[in-house]
Amino acid sequence: MKVTLVTDGLFPHVIGGIQRHSRCLALELARRGVELTVLHPTPPSLFRPEQYPFRSVYVPFPGRMEYLAACWVYSKRVRRHLEARPPDVAYAQGLTLWAGTGGARVPWALNPHGLEMWSARGAWNVATGYLFRLIMVRMARRADAVVSLGGKLTGMIRRGMRVPAGRVVVVPNAVDPSYVGRRTDGSAGAERPRLLAVGRFFPNKGFRVLVEAMNRLASTRVELDIVGKGPEEGALRSACATSRVRFLGELPDAELMAAYRTADGYVLPSLYEGMPTVLLEAMAAGLPVIATDVGAVATLVSPDTGWRVPPGDAGALATAIRAFAGTAPEERHRMGDRGAERVRARFTWERVGERTLRLLRCLAEGRGLADLESEA
Repeated sequence: MKVTLVTDGLFPHVIGGIQRHSRCLALELARRGVELTVLHPTPPSLFRPEQYPFRSVYVPFPGRMEYLAACWVYSKRVRRHLEARPPDVAYAQGLTLWAGTGGARVPWALNPHGLEMWSARGAWNVATGYLFRLIMVRMARRADAVVSLGGKLTGMIRRGMRVPAGRVVVVPNAVDPSYVGRRTDGSAGAERPRLLAVGRFFPNKGFRVLVEAMNRLASTRVELDIVGKGPEEGALRSACATSRVRFLGELPDAELMAAYRTADGYVLPSLYEGMPTVLLEAMAAGLPVIATDVGAVATLVSPDTGWRVPPGDAGALATAIRAFAGTAPEERHRMGDRGAERVRARFTWERVGERTLRLLRCLAEGRGLADLESEA
């Protein structure tokens, strides 16, 4: 079976959840013997395609152009590649097949990931999000299957994108637990438990809410390390009124994995998300987690593995952090162990790769999707 994966970037050449997902999915499909071609915008001089077990095709992403216009041009370039060398089936990340498959008439699956355009806040973001929604709805109508990461996202795809239930397939995000490693003894445990948060400093990641929550916890000895960078960094540092928050900047992957292993817990304050890779990584490392109830988070976080709070609510987040700090280290370890077991049982690339391959075979062979379970 010839499969083409279309993405707007591959980690680590492009940083982001979709790009990390693209790399890991490509490696897993190739490991399973799929004849895989990956269309992506990283030049061979940087990508070194000879190091990867799949055929790599460089598709330039337009520069000096408004983002939506650049996405349209990129998708047209992708379509020309599909018409020239049509595969048996294609898998498209985000907007990459906006222009469709053209004359190739290739069956394809669309993975829209976190559907941020349905959760935007602020007048400008809402207006921009409306354009993205129109594009996604158009793509979903053309796609033979639409991939949901699970949780609330499935309903959003069915209602917001108006996709019939029979064309929605739940395939969650995944992680490689062996790459992350497992928690050590952590920091000072009951005396000064240390939380970790990772992400880009953009409004949707909710770091302003997290900093406000920490400012409210003057009498709580919990500490917080924040890994990341972005345009909000200056404002976040200025808003932070406690020395118990440390900004560590962006870390290489090896150092980030070490940060997971030495923390006592993880906090995800996002205002909207899909199924965050960082949350999967933290749980794989054996950390109890505090997370906002967004996207597919509810499929990961339950009272036996952590705390779920409403997005954008600094008071609720502060209450959860206080509860985390007041939980005995032994119970926190048990929560983390249960989370790690959940990840190993359902959210590894081995399991997700198998399910993705089943989906692609159904599409390539022209079979219906009824034999795929409605949930992962």
